[in-house]
Amino acid sequence: MSCRLILIGKHSKHLDADISTDGKKLVVAVNKTKLNGMDLTDITVQISDLSATKLDVEVIGKINTQSEQLMQFLASAPARYYG
Repeated sequence: MSCRLILIGKHSKHLDADISTDGKKLVVAVNKTKLNGMDLTDITVQISDLSATKLDVEVIGKINTQSEQLMQFLASAPARYYG
């Protein structure tokens, strides 16, 4: 199943994304959004196993910025960085 999602939220402004599921996997392909004042494009957010007791959320993409705001956001996020 897949669908197109366009939202306006508190932290993410004008989210344009595609959502798809395949069994236990959920994938959100972010086409374009603005997060904390930063423009983001071509970002994928996925959960590989929705039936897992502890859900791991992967964010895949590249952000080109020198923003101190981004560094503060990442420092406060409860996430692991692979790359």
